[in-house]
Amino acid sequence: MSIARHMPPADPTPPTSLFARRALHGDRDGLSVLMARLRPLLLAQIRYRLGPSLLRQHDPEDVLHDAWLVAIPRLGDLEDEGRRATPTVLSFLGTTILHVVRNLARAAARQPTTATAEPAALATGVVTACVRRERDQRVQQAIAALTEPDRAALVLRGIEQQPLPAVARLLGISTEAAGKRYRRALVRLRRSLPRELVAELTAAATHRTPPSVVS
Repeated sequence: MSIARHMPPADPTPPTSLFARRALHGDRDGLSVLMARLRPLLLAQIRYRLGPSLLRQHDPEDVLHDAWLVAIPRLGDLEDEGRRATPTVLSFLGTTILHVVRNLARAAARQPTTATAEPAALATGVVTACVRRERDQRVQQAIAALTEPDRAALVLRGIEQQPLPAVARLLGISTEAAGKRYRRALVRLRRSLPRELVAELTAAATHRTPPSVVS
C-alpha cells in the first residue's frame, strides 16, 4: 500500500496570517495574496465610508488602489505580532483608508460643484498582481447581501476595530445589539470567507487601537 495514502491532505487555503507576516517582512508574493484576500472587506469599508455622494464621484477600486500605495511602503514599520499579524495589517489598512476618504471629502467640500472622479494612476508592480477571482466575487456578493446595519457593524468593529460602545453609538443602538449585529455578520459570511479569515476578524475585534498613519 502506498505511503501517500496515509498522508494527510495538504491545506488548500494557508492562513491569511501567514501571508500577512510575509508582507510585513517585505515578501512580494505574500503581499499579493494578502491584497487579494482582504480586498472584498476593504472595498466594503470604502463604500461605507464614501457614502452615496462620494460614491458618485469616486470608484472604490481607485480609492483602494490609492490606499495601498500609501500603505505598502509603511508595512515594514508595523510590529510583527505572530498570529495576530492579520489584525495588525487590517487595522492599519482600515486607518489608511479613513485618511484617504477624509482627504477626498475635504477636496469635494472645497470644490462641491466641480469635483469629478479622477482615474487612479496606472498601477504597477505588486498592485497589479492582485487579480480578481471567483471567491472574491462570492465574498463581495455575501457582503452586499448583509443588511446595512450588519454591514456597518462589520466595517466599524471588524475592519476599523472601533470599541463596541463606539460602534453602538454610531449605529444608534445598544452595545449588546451592536455586538449581536457584528457576530451575525460574521456568521453570514462564514460560507464565503475562508474559515481562518473569519477567525482573524473575530480576533481583530479585540485587537488594540489601530496603528495611526500620517495623511
